[in-house]
Amino acid sequence: MGNGFNLKLPTKTYLGADWNRKKYKKANVFAELDYAINDNWDFNSKLNYVHAESDEQFAFISNTSGKFTGVEKNGELAGASENIQRYKNRGDNIAWQNTLSGKFNAFGQQHDLFFTHHSSREKSDSHNVWKDRTAHPYNIYTFDWKTLTKPDWTNNNKDYTDTGRVITTHAFSAGARINPTEQLHILAAARLTNWHYDSENHKTGKDSKYSKNMLVPYLGITYDLTPKHSVYASYTTIDKPQTVRDMNNNLLKPITGTNYEIGWKADWFGNGELNTALSLFRIEQKNRPYDLDTRNSAGEWAYLAQGKIRSQGIDAEISGSLTPDWMNRPKIIGGRMDWIRQLCLIRLFGDSTPLQILLAECSRWNSAVGAG
Repeated sequence: MGNGFNLKLPTKTYLGADWNRKKYKKANVFAELDYAINDNWDFNSKLNYVHAESDEQFAFISNTSGKFTGVEKNGELAGASENIQRYKNRGDNIAWQNTLSGKFNAFGQQHDLFFTHHSSREKSDSHNVWKDRTAHPYNIYTFDWKTLTKPDWTNNNKDYTDTGRVITTHAFSAGARINPTEQLHILAAARLTNWHYDSENHKTGKDSKYSKNMLVPYLGITYDLTPKHSVYASYTTIDKPQTVRDMNNNLLKPITGTNYEIGWKADWFGNGELNTALSLFRIEQKNRPYDLDTRNSAGEWAYLAQGKIRSQGIDAEISGSLTPDWMNRPKIIGGRMDWIRQLCLIRLFGDSTPLQILLAECSRWNSAVGAG
């Protein structure tokens, strides 16, 4: 768009080089083993490996001034420059998970136990180049892509990042579902994780390592009011390491917090044809990353760990099957209120992309309904 006038550009207009390209490769190999030890105990093992590569090379003209001034009537893009970049990445991720689950009898009731071990190693390398931006009086009507020549990516690179990192995770979790009575069910679980981060900046020669042990508990309780209606409450903590960095090129502190929820669920006909759920939730988080939209001294994008964020509200849902033809479309309508957001909108869910209709600006709540 120009400064208040229609540019009248043909649909075939392209302001980039003809050698622009994006290439992606991905390979995935996996295996799974299920073994029934006896009538009460089962063992499951999963192994998954993913290899991914990407190579993006592109050049186009852009307005790099602090404030976008638009295109003049003669077609000249004021403050235009060559924006030439390349992003080349490679990654390998292998994960292995083993789960032992079973049942046991005690105090006249049957109870459930599970034990899980998860191990993963993620290795990635990233090489990104930004060529010097040279200002030219480009005209969008007479632009010739041949003026944007493909550079030699291996020489004269002043602005670039060249990093590699390895993230290793070992986690052990265990839990029990205890049934004191036929109506009362208590779920208690915990996950102990050792997270190790090893990063090397090939440009600066600096290496950084970080390790953290995290214990995340979970406690839930369910009471069956009737065979078709139940109420529940749950509590867990949040402890998530971050891999983004601040202006001093240090890793941000992990995201920490708590999650509380109480609710009611019902299966009205006992066969899944009509289900309803209503819950109250409250989530508190600290140190969520805020993008500063600038690079630090090492050339990496910089972030800031924010203060405390609280999200609380009501979540309501109706699901089921309207007709035999709708058996594979279980979600019929849902609603949600988030008291920290500032927009009211309605979401309509169909067979294609969800449609969002802005209703009004709201001071304290947000709601949504849908059908699908």
